[in-house]
Amino acid sequence: MESWAHAWRAYTLAEVAAMLTASRLEVVRTAGGWEGCDYGADSPRMVVVSRERH
Repeated sequence: MESWAHAWRAYTLAEVAAMLTASRLEVVRTAGGWEGCDYGADSPRMVVVSRERH
């Protein structure tokens, strides 16, 4: 029987925004799910739309 180890890392919105900024991108919009609902601490997901900074 095979087994694999998985590592998970959760990021805060501030951490994601910092990584995007370091990659010359900017946050355009955030959402709490694929439906486009507002993002908050109790959101099931963090959806971040970004674009290249000019």
